[in-house]
Amino acid sequence: MANEQARRRIRVSVEIVVEIEDPAALHEAAVAHLDQAEHFGDPAHEAEARARDRADLGSDPVAALHLLLDPAGLLDRIPGATAVDAGFTLAELDDDGQPPAPRAD
Repeated sequence: MANEQARRRIRVSVEIVVEIEDPAALHEAAVAHLDQAEHFGDPAHEAEARARDRADLGSDPVAALHLLLDPAGLLDRIPGATAVDAGFTLAELDDDGQPPAPRAD
């Protein structure tokens, strides 16, 4: 009972600006991650699922980063704390760290 009373939930907000220095290495890591991922369901459709995931990935570094980021992993080395919910969004920025201006088409 004492352990139940000691539990607390804390929202942690982290902001990281990432500069893609090697898009090819990032893409390679994302493809390797896809190849190692387990697709649950019918094993006969495993190759089809992997091909679809690779097509979705394309060569987009934002998609690769999205695939590889693990916000819950921030707590892996912190004893006594468990992520109960985790999520993130990605937004591409210009050289000044601002979202790109909308293009007039």
